[in-house]
This record gives sequence, C-alpha cells and structure tokens, in this order.
Amino acid sequence: MDRYLSLTLENPLYYLPSKESEEGILSLFWDSEPIFDALIEYKAEVKEELVDLAQLNLGIHYKAHTLDREEEPEEEHFALRKGRYLFMQLPAPESFKDLKRLLPSLVLRSGGERIYIRLFKENRFECVAQFFSELRG
Repeated sequence: MDRYLSLTLENPLYYLPSKESEEGILSLFWDSEPIFDALIEYKAEVKEELVDLAQLNLGIHYKAHTLDREEEPEEEHFALRKGRYLFMQLPAPESFKDLKRLLPSLVLRSGGERIYIRLFKENRFECVAQFFSELRG
C-alpha cells in the first residue's frame, strides 16, 4: 500500500522564523494547546544513492491560534509555497529522529530539492506530522 499522495497546495502557508531546535519545536508542539502549526524546511541533495539534508528554516505559523484567511505577514517569514507536492501524513512521534529517517525515501520518490515537515495539532486528539516534497515537472 502506497502511503504517499500527490497534493496541490492552492495557497501558501506562512511561518515566522524560530530559534528553537528540531527537538525543541517538537517539545513545544506536545506542550502547546491546539491550534499549533510549525514547519521545518530542508534542502535535499542526492549524491549517488545518498540523500544529504540541510535545514534551511524552522518556524511557527504566524496565525497559529486563529483560523483566519491566509495572508502574507508583514514580519520576516518563509512559506510552504503553493504548488504540487508528494505528501504523506502520520501520527506525530515523540522523537524528531523518527521523522527525519523518513525523509530520504520521500526525496528519492519526488526528485524535489525542498522538503518540509509540518507539525500540526488541530485538537488534543489530532496531532500529525505531514511531509511535503516538491514534485518536479
């Protein structure tokens, strides 16, 4: 069974940079009230059969506690841009190491150079990790 989907994101999602580490943002995620939305952006480079990942950005959604219509913030920000992605969603784990080990297969399947992990807590019982990889072509 294939757990990847093709997803088209119609509107970008904007995030404000955070100084937290990956494990720190995961800890904030578990300790926070709903709605919590964080994104980690990576640049992926494939060298032969190995995938090298470099973290580019880590941030928290600038309107994580509202459900208002998405609009670009005035502060410095980065975005999960609109476009086509290879997408996968799993229950959020306790350790960030468990998330990162899934990234190389996503990169190799999509051929994308940008990889994103979104941590999203809609309510107490819906805590997910979402993986996005840009689809080429």
